Amino acid sequence: MKNKKFNVITLIIINNHIGDLNKEHISTN
Repeated sequence: MKNKKFNVITLIIINNHIGDLNKEHISTN
């Protein structure tokens, strides 16, 4: 259970990172 929760948190953090990268990429175009 604890491990699953940790994985969910890491996925959310990774998704936020990707979202920020996409925003930067769009603004540079």
